[in-house]
Amino acid sequence: MNEEEITAWSLRHFPTATATDFVLKATEELGELARAHYRRHIAGDRVPLLSVRERDAIGDIAIVLIALCGRHGTSLAGVTERTWEHVRQRDAARIQNRLPLPDEQPYCQPA
Repeated sequence: MNEEEITAWSLRHFPTATATDFVLKATEELGELARAHYRRHIAGDRVPLLSVRERDAIGDIAIVLIALCGRHGTSLAGVTERTWEHVRQRDAARIQNRLPLPDEQPYCQPA
């Protein structure tokens, strides 16, 4: 499995899907993750492992985000890498200097 394969699959199976469609689908899948986690939580399950339903929802979210990125000229790996670099550096300095989170512009610009 790679990002290009997932993007090609999404184009074959959902050729008219828009960015809105992908965002709504990712939101739906996040709701499924929340529901699975909540059910496990209220059942008193304190095992630190993810349930099958939680893992499935996380995988579905990743696939939807990969398709969204791939169909809009970027990759989930690239977006994550650029975002992580910014967050890691920002939070290290912020924590070191005990500063609050700043109001800032989006930092994950297209590659």
